[in-house]
Amino acid sequence: MFMGLGGGETCRVCAKRVYFAEQVKSFNEYYHKTCFRCVSCNRTLTPGQNSEHENEPYCKRCYTGSFGPHGFRGGSTGGLMGVTLDHYTQPKSNPKRDVPGERQTRVSAPKFAAQPERKLKQSTVKVDDTKIQKNKSSFRSSVHNSTTKQSSVYTSNISIQKGGTALLIIDPQVDFHDGGSLAVPGADEDAERIKSLIESSFFFPEGRQIREIYVTLDSHMKYHIAHSQFWIDPDSTNTHPEPFTAISTDDIEQNKWVATRKEHREWAKTYVKSLKDEGNFELIIWPDHCLIGTPGHCVQPDILGALHQWEAKTGKTVQYILKGTNSKTEHYSAIKAEVVVPEDKETTGVNHTFVNELKQHDRILICGQALSHCLNYTTRDLVDNWGDKSLSSLIVLEDATSPVKGFEEAGEKFIEDMRKKGLQIMVHDQSEIW
Repeated sequence: MFMGLGGGETCRVCAKRVYFAEQVKSFNEYYHKTCFRCVSCNRTLTPGQNSEHENEPYCKRCYTGSFGPHGFRGGSTGGLMGVTLDHYTQPKSNPKRDVPGERQTRVSAPKFAAQPERKLKQSTVKVDDTKIQKNKSSFRSSVHNSTTKQSSVYTSNISIQKGGTALLIIDPQVDFHDGGSLAVPGADEDAERIKSLIESSFFFPEGRQIREIYVTLDSHMKYHIAHSQFWIDPDSTNTHPEPFTAISTDDIEQNKWVATRKEHREWAKTYVKSLKDEGNFELIIWPDHCLIGTPGHCVQPDILGALHQWEAKTGKTVQYILKGTNSKTEHYSAIKAEVVVPEDKETTGVNHTFVNELKQHDRILICGQALSHCLNYTTRDLVDNWGDKSLSSLIVLEDATSPVKGFEEAGEKFIEDMRKKGLQIMVHDQSEIW
């Protein structure tokens, strides 16, 4: 049994399932990375670098100020560990733990403050639901108010700079390259060009160098709505559809294929019908690909080497965005699933956090796999959510992406549509990129 891969643990904060790839464990409790925050100041925490009191996580600074020794700091008269007295005497709200209508606010003070007790105090504050909702989104929206900010995508206190050029690589994974379970013709050559672009970017003029890199990762379980195991012939106990089988609304109505798990059968009907109604691709059963924990899920070695080189030279971190972890929907786009799962809108709905972070940059270079599917739909969803920002800031590198075999026409139509909308279509070594 794969612990965590199927979401077997529950987040202590939001009470939702925690998948392995987004899991943080601290003091025998499980959290989503985005939920793992100090209960006092709401800072994002790093496992092993936090403290705990009464089963609640604290950053070192808040823990020391609230529960540690007080009254000195290396002979200085300043606040403990360089923290001002106001840091401990002002109530801190935690939007992740607030309950509508009533909020528990923790307040504590050093010995030299007006309140002498070191014991944690509790005070109940009545607030409006609207204020709670405002607080819930404030820690996301506030990251866009400064030139240098913490990334809202990568949750380990990685700072990013506003402006400049960012590189967005869509699903550069082993399974989409030569020898992979869903190899895209031309992907290996695309990988060489992406590698060359990253390595040559160090010689770009100041202001044109790649300032941030975002990599999306297709991330599936074996039981997935676009994999064979999800579907079965109702007249057989072990007949699943072969890879590249198309499942239409007619097939569903004629009961040709049903979901293997009975509790998913109504959803399966709804899903296939929704694909047709929204004008998306017909459901195709793909070969099992990008299964979490398998070599095929990893980044292609040439690209990975270039990413590591970029990290070493810049001192920054590549930011990875997982998509496709919900087995009840396809997730071609890194922005939104093909069909939003009602009980999982946070994972399958529009990823505004990601979109807003990309919008902080002056230019986005887009490449990766595949031109007909994941790059196609990611870019289209970016366009739909780009707001007033000029679409010319989105640059598709057409020689660093290829279509899935048999879907070449979809790739050509995508390029044509994007040109009409005002996106720039370039090649990886075009002088305008420099």
